[in-house]
Amino acid sequence: MAQLFKIVNRHREYVLQFVNARDFEGEPAGEIEASELAADFEWSLYCFDFENDHVVFVRCPSEIEREPFLYTAQFNAAVSYARMDMADFVFFAQGIPAPENLVFVHSVGRCGSTLLSKALQAIAEVQSLSEPDDLTQLTVQRASLGEQRTKDLIYACVRWRCKPTGRRTVAIKTRSEVMVIAPLMCAAFPEAKNLFLYRGAVSWTRSIYRTWPPDRPLDDVDLNRDMQRRWAEMIPLVKELGSETEPFNPLEIRLCSWLQVMEGYLGLRNRGVPFFAFRYEELTQNPREVLRAVFDYVGVSEVDWADIEAVLAEDSQKGSIFDREALDARGMVLSDEQIERVHRLVARRPSILAADVVLPGTFAL
Repeated sequence: MAQLFKIVNRHREYVLQFVNARDFEGEPAGEIEASELAADFEWSLYCFDFENDHVVFVRCPSEIEREPFLYTAQFNAAVSYARMDMADFVFFAQGIPAPENLVFVHSVGRCGSTLLSKALQAIAEVQSLSEPDDLTQLTVQRASLGEQRTKDLIYACVRWRCKPTGRRTVAIKTRSEVMVIAPLMCAAFPEAKNLFLYRGAVSWTRSIYRTWPPDRPLDDVDLNRDMQRRWAEMIPLVKELGSETEPFNPLEIRLCSWLQVMEGYLGLRNRGVPFFAFRYEELTQNPREVLRAVFDYVGVSEVDWADIEAVLAEDSQKGSIFDREALDARGMVLSDEQIERVHRLVARRPSILAADVVLPGTFAL
């Protein structure tokens, strides 16, 4: 049984904020059976409430699954929410059958992963979910939860995301930070197929900077120190490479995440985890050839290329904070000094070394 609430208020400081149990303020509206949450497709998992040992679900139109970022769509579209005990959540997850074909999409972010998710979504046999944020929460909480508990919750939340829809393939695109717990995801679902998408460090940092608030200076030491401390809770490399006395600027903090994800892929590949890895550069230059190879690896066959062409013809993030036209109008351009700092930071990592590295196992046309 879960407690049901009508939403009366919403709280979020900024668009990209991770989901939180305090995002919604509600009035009690009775109870709902856990089995109904599992069966009704308008109910979807939203986040964990670790303080109270609860899991939060939201009720939204099922069409939100087609939005560029699921966690934002859930926040905006939810009309009610429910709170379930964590133990019941884990128990009921066991009864949700695994999909015939499960796909995890990992990436460094800002590299065409939303386009990829939408291309998969355009295939009738695929349910493609773009950035459910419960997995991001587990990335932040993994140290306090411990490895086994984190793995158990990964298993439960992925199973809840895989409610039977009649489509044989479920693809889950994660936020980039989730690569930190990818080893546990692969252990929980060893049969899953894994995609990895990346781009060069300078090009990637340019893309990140285009989204940066113009009124937030890069050289504010106090703000940078605070940001570095917060990111160190999630990204181990920030803690390893950062300095309290001379903290990284925001772009360098984010670049630590790029490095973490790139090294995460290499670590999993070295352990024998199968991946289909490809680069943003090839995806943008030859999207049809790259997507054909991706679809073949994933194992989907009934592809209507007219639908794929429609996806390729539009901005996959149109209307979001990453809308291409809106970003172009802002005119945020990296300085030569910042580009040099990118090269210096990347060179500190012996497994990467170069900003334009092509990782082993990368698909080549």
